[in-house]
Amino acid sequence: MTNIKKIFSHIRTSAHILVVLLIVICPFSRGSASTDGSASEFFDTNWGNLQEELVTARKEEKVGILIMWMEPDCPWCEKMKATTLRDSEVISYFKKHFRIFELDEIGDGKIVDFAGVEKTERELAHENRARVTPTFIFYDLEGRSMTTFVGSAKNAKQFLLLGQFVVSGEYKKADRTFRQFENSIRTSTSR
Repeated sequence: MTNIKKIFSHIRTSAHILVVLLIVICPFSRGSASTDGSASEFFDTNWGNLQEELVTARKEEKVGILIMWMEPDCPWCEKMKATTLRDSEVISYFKKHFRIFELDEIGDGKIVDFAGVEKTERELAHENRARVTPTFIFYDLEGRSMTTFVGSAKNAKQFLLLGQFVVSGEYKKADRTFRQFENSIRTSTSR
């Protein structure tokens, strides 16, 4: 009987330590962004037809469509979903200007592309040169690629700048990259 009491005593002690660790660590794991949303709020429901989504985006007077190409076990995709894509300012800004979808770069799910052709997500990713995850591709209201951002944004501020780069039309300047846009914003705000 004393062995059982010792075991339960150790379990209780371990549980208390775990609770204390969670209380201490959790506030720091959220970062500085206001992450009161959820990543699922960031994405629109994917009905599998991008051609129809273009029609919806036009009706809603959006700038275009944003697709996050991901893979199920992509740690950087999960990092974006756990931080940046939960930020309330990011959600609000991107929902205002874009229809937003998450597609699996290696998926076999069927989808109708912007031209009305049915193919797999993998085929569409290959056609759009989405080979690293996450890859964010912004499409205009005709289904043409406007700009691509490969990798995870450093934080919500950088991701918002990416959205502003597209919405402002800065991406149209032949000699203007997102990095140049970002650096010019950083330089003008540091003066």
